[in-house]
Amino acid sequence: MMREYVAFYCFNSSKSRFQLKSPYIFDTNMQSYDSTYLEIFTHSIGACLAYLPKFGKGNEGLNLEAFQEMYANDPLYQWFGLGSPRIYAAHRAAGGITSIYRQIGIACQALFRRILQDQLSLLPEQITWSYEVSTTSGKRRKLALDARINLSDVQDEQKSKEFEVG
Repeated sequence: MMREYVAFYCFNSSKSRFQLKSPYIFDTNMQSYDSTYLEIFTHSIGACLAYLPKFGKGNEGLNLEAFQEMYANDPLYQWFGLGSPRIYAAHRAAGGITSIYRQIGIACQALFRRILQDQLSLLPEQITWSYEVSTTSGKRRKLALDARINLSDVQDEQKSKEFEVG
């Protein structure tokens, strides 16, 4: 059975830092989880299929017809030919690529959390942790960890022993 090293730190309720003692905590023979893990990626990336460029017009996005109508009403844009379907396609492709990269990142976070859940028999709420801070403009911003493991939640004694105070 192949094993791989996964490096990360964990904290217990007294804020002591723990580190993996051994590279053998995770079983990489996880074929039974393959379809679930693949679904995490395909679901996330699938969000890109419906991407429409927004052109500063809110959250809805504009289809080709709305884009052409908007640019046809602007004499400067019309003069430069910026209302053409090719310009729209370029905007959609550029935004779509950015969206794909973002969705891959989101999928990686979700996959990491799910693997921890599956391997350590934890619930989503047992690995989720976030807090809010105030920005310089006075708005609240939520910051979150990819995952947080409270060692008291790990019920498998063998896996629990794989952590040491760091």
